[in-house]
Amino acid sequence: MKRHALFPLAAILLVAASVAGQPFVVTPGQAGAGDTLTYPDERAAREREGLRVHLTRDPDEKERAVAAYVKRFFPLKDGTGNDPYARHIVTAALQHNIAREGNGALLLEYLPVVPAAILPELYYRLVQLPWQHRMKEIKELLPLSTAIHDEMKKRAADPAERLVADRPLSPREWEEECTRHNAGFYFTHAELLHHAGEHAAALDIIEPLKERLARGSAFNDLYARLLSANGYRHLLVPFIEASAREDAATPAMLDTLRVFFAREHPGEDFDAYIAALRSPGHVERFEERLVASLVDREITPFALEDTRGERVDIAALKGKVIVLDFWATWCAPCKAALPGMQVAVNRFKEDPRVAFYFISTLEHDPRYKQSVREFIAGKGYEMEVLFDDVDPATGKHGRVYHALSRPLGMNGIPHKAVIDANGRLRWSSSGYHGNPLELANEISFVVNRLLDENK
Repeated sequence: MKRHALFPLAAILLVAASVAGQPFVVTPGQAGAGDTLTYPDERAAREREGLRVHLTRDPDEKERAVAAYVKRFFPLKDGTGNDPYARHIVTAALQHNIAREGNGALLLEYLPVVPAAILPELYYRLVQLPWQHRMKEIKELLPLSTAIHDEMKKRAADPAERLVADRPLSPREWEEECTRHNAGFYFTHAELLHHAGEHAAALDIIEPLKERLARGSAFNDLYARLLSANGYRHLLVPFIEASAREDAATPAMLDTLRVFFAREHPGEDFDAYIAALRSPGHVERFEERLVASLVDREITPFALEDTRGERVDIAALKGKVIVLDFWATWCAPCKAALPGMQVAVNRFKEDPRVAFYFISTLEHDPRYKQSVREFIAGKGYEMEVLFDDVDPATGKHGRVYHALSRPLGMNGIPHKAVIDANGRLRWSSSGYHGNPLELANEISFVVNRLLDENK
């Protein structure tokens, strides 16, 4: 029988046997120190033994310790929500095996006895994280995703597998709790199925999540693509329109809507149509929030090199409203926000009173300037990029970033700022909340308000 470095197959059989209520005999080679220890409290005993297993470094000793730990404590009687050692031992063993063996055979064997509370962490580490960072191919991730997803759904049908223990849950309450807890993982599984060409299965998974996730543009984008891929064209336009009402449509969704609009209303203004779609109540709350966030602060002018090697002096642009976006090629949220920023750029590209500058900062790669050029060109963005200078204090690219951190209130990137025609900071915003249309509308509202002030 093949032996696994951290989690022997014997341990799997042991767990399965214990779950079935059958006796299991540990061979002398598998006995661990935890077998001879007894504590009056089950959880305290598990935590002590878990710490010992966790700190064991010798591979052979760890194998024996894991086998004994599983024999003694699995299946867990009180869940694993507050037991980091049990959770770590299971996930680390499975991760190590998958990395070492190149397949999910051990995971597939072990899933039936994994407590429900561990399944989300397994999915995040073994599927969602590698998918988000494109660390593995779909063909590697989809079998694991399917196995864990199906097990999650199976547990959702069993109220005995409660994630919360403060009160008994009805079958319906338990299913709703599982859906709430696992919605993001179901969404990722639907994404993988869609990319693998299994559009009908993906839509079946994502449809029940519509009420829970439909306010997010990422969900809306995938749902729109699945409607199209499954031939539900008659539902596609109403869904995109409903998303646009709440600023929750992506640029790709708007491009799809633009095609339909041009066909049905040739020669009419698409941007005016989109603006008219927005819910009055949403617009009122949206604008009140932005007006309340406006500031009026002095900002030190700066000059930086653009992609052509020319210096751009912000002080020389007085009289224009200037939009700044601090970003980096290594920053995933920065790059995720750029489609929304491109929408904003497009809205003002014919207005000489407005200038957009995307400041590449805090880069680590010595070739970062070339990487930036290639990234912008590869995405087809029409953006004026400036390269931050080397900060003499640190020797790294970030002089302007550090100089403006205090007045702009920056504590990281991405960060957006708008400077008025008098050269004063009027709006500043950190992070990206995943909604490109909302971001474009935020920038547009602030810019238009500052333009109106200067009339």
